[in-house]
Amino acid sequence: MVQEFLGEGNFGKVAKCRHKVTHQDMAIKISKNKPSIIRETKKELDNLELLRALDPERANIVRWYDAFTHGDLICLKFELLVQSLHDYVDELNYDPLPVSDLQAVVQQMATALLHLQTLGVIHCDIKPQNIMVVDHNQPLKVKLIDFGLAQQISEPPSFVGTFWYQ
Repeated sequence: MVQEFLGEGNFGKVAKCRHKVTHQDMAIKISKNKPSIIRETKKELDNLELLRALDPERANIVRWYDAFTHGDLICLKFELLVQSLHDYVDELNYDPLPVSDLQAVVQQMATALLHLQTLGVIHCDIKPQNIMVVDHNQPLKVKLIDFGLAQQISEPPSFVGTFWYQ
């Protein structure tokens, strides 16, 4: 059951939902019904299948549960995380993060990238909106999300990143 919509992007929407049986809150990424978006979502699904080989806690990546379709829409089920690093910094009025938090974020993202490297995967869209805060305890705990633009090292290079971050 949808409790609220958490965000919207070019791909579609993310909803906070509660599982009917387990009553666990989770995030559902719902694709738009456009052929190009459906193709990208299927690519993300392939990437997420590859990432199943990793322990999400050790690798600092979002836990993906599974996928389902609702009509023509593809829905991806993920663990529910607190907020993006972008929103966290916004709440701090863009004051600099404490050095201990900054070190923790950099270390955790380096760990995530090393784990992705073991699978031959390049994320291709790392930005504050794709780093999620797991909890606000000290030091800050974060996870990497959004593998829609990820690609295998062996693939020919394609579009990489978000334009305004390049």
